Amino acid sequence: MTRAAAPGLRLAVGGLIALYALGYLLWYSATPLGLYPVLDGREQLALAGAIARGELPHEPFYRAPLYPALIAQVIDLGAGARDLPLLVRLLNALLHLLNAALVWRLALRVWRAPRAAALAAMLAGLSPVALFFAADPLDITLATSFMLGACLATVRATEDEQGASTSLALAGALLGAALLTRPQMLLVVGALALCAWQGSPAGRAQRLLAASLPVLALALAMGAINLRVGGSFAVLPWQGAYNLWAANGPEADGRYFVQRERLAMYTEGVNPARVESERLYRAANPGAPDDPASMSRYWQARTLAALRAEPLRWLELEARKAWYLLNDFEQYDLKTYFVHKAQSPWLRWNPLGWGVLLVGAVLALGLRGLPRAGRVVVLFSFAYGASLLLSYVSARFRLPLAPLLAVLAGGVLANGVEAVHWRRALPVAALTATLTFWPLPAAERERTVVQDYLLEARAALMVGDTTIAVQRARQALTRAPRDEAAREVLCVAPFNAWLHGPLAPDPALRTACADAAPFSPVARRALGVLAWRAGDDDLAKDAWRGLSLQAGPERDAAAAALIMSGEAVAPLDDAGLTRSADVLLLARALRGDRRAEARLRARLPEAELARQADNLERLFAR
Repeated sequence: MTRAAAPGLRLAVGGLIALYALGYLLWYSATPLGLYPVLDGREQLALAGAIARGELPHEPFYRAPLYPALIAQVIDLGAGARDLPLLVRLLNALLHLLNAALVWRLALRVWRAPRAAALAAMLAGLSPVALFFAADPLDITLATSFMLGACLATVRATEDEQGASTSLALAGALLGAALLTRPQMLLVVGALALCAWQGSPAGRAQRLLAASLPVLALALAMGAINLRVGGSFAVLPWQGAYNLWAANGPEADGRYFVQRERLAMYTEGVNPARVESERLYRAANPGAPDDPASMSRYWQARTLAALRAEPLRWLELEARKAWYLLNDFEQYDLKTYFVHKAQSPWLRWNPLGWGVLLVGAVLALGLRGLPRAGRVVVLFSFAYGASLLLSYVSARFRLPLAPLLAVLAGGVLANGVEAVHWRRALPVAALTATLTFWPLPAAERERTVVQDYLLEARAALMVGDTTIAVQRARQALTRAPRDEAAREVLCVAPFNAWLHGPLAPDPALRTACADAAPFSPVARRALGVLAWRAGDDDLAKDAWRGLSLQAGPERDAAAAALIMSGEAVAPLDDAGLTRSADVLLLARALRGDRRAEARLRARLPEAELARQADNLERLFAR
């Protein structure tokens, strides 16, 4: 393959990757989870919205802000809430294509063969795991772009002594940006410093300064932003302290974050780990300061104390993490990868995965040896892998290593080698394949499947897809027969469908809501509506009165239901009337409260106000 043929080859490979990525991402855009992002994706969108509106809370950033700040720019350009998930998905698609291009450039510099670069780019660009995470508003694709760019700039620095400082400064700036996107990139900064140290001693100080100053400048800028926003100078987000404890403490398994306590009340866009960490901190330190710095110091101290008390336990944990890191199975991270891969016609038959990349990289290095440029790729890989051993080895956390392995695996198609190299490389590759493809026990593989069914049921519920919501809830109940979240969905999804349909409620609906009402406020409110429509006014009002006296997302809706059922209207209290209280204002307005009507007209467009009023009146008509 000559260099003259490379442009055509690049076009063919790039076109194939673009078509495959676009096909999958557009398919995903029509699914409930594509229409309604959940968990970390919902949190990223909520943070981006707060940045765009200038409504950040007075505290340092809990999570890295660069990616949501980028999404905030999309919002500032006029993107609405309905279109934002698709627009962010397209942004991630562009970043994914950029990553494939960076892998091509890296592999070309490492192996000096266009066909090796083409193979590496296809391994990275057609990776189903990379596309799986690019489909949601998650920061991992952007962080990978920064890391790959930094790796390429560092390779250039090792090849060009004259321009090394410029290339290292670019690498430092990109890694600094990666840190503001994913703090797990911190140890890769050490790899960059080691690369800057190598080479001629005469220019060593200059190279180190060139590499480190951009990282330091961006870190100081982040500290200044936190000082302005939250009154505290902090260069890293403060979620890391509790994550360090959760990933290394006595109860950690090291694979992924495990919620220790079920949340009694969960608000979309709020990080469950944060809620848990704050609750546990306050329980262990009653009356102590609960600012982010104090909580971070507490979790850091607990982690160090646990490591000092049981060092052998921690070493055993690290060994297990290393095993899970090398294994082909993609550990749970927000979603269980194999469950959703099987649902997608675009991903289902794609054989590429971690094991293929790892075996390919080992085989290429066994056949060709380690070129000078490849040492940078390996060093970056080990540095980032070490950071995973300090945190989690879940699928999303491990993802940035995949394109680095693809760069190395491309060497399988580099220039020919002697037979002796095959005899040396094949046994090592076979041993690696045995290690990475060793099957995990079924119980470990399927432990989180119920959560996937519930997650999709929740998303389907939010987008009004009753069929999928009920189907996934029932699938969850086959594995966990008394799961409360699934039972709640079996009430709420058919209830919502009934509200917007012409038919009378199925008697089974009231049974389902009665089953969920003892633990679900929303099911209790729905049961009240069903009782009201059936003429059982006392039961309905009793349910709503109880909810109207409790803090929570159903309080205003329950109070509105009481007003619509004829209860006396208390004077309007302006304090605490947030946008979530629109339904309460609407009920007051429909019962003649002019102040409430004026407030609503200032908050809602006329058409939306009329639509909501019609829905509320229809709900209580009988």
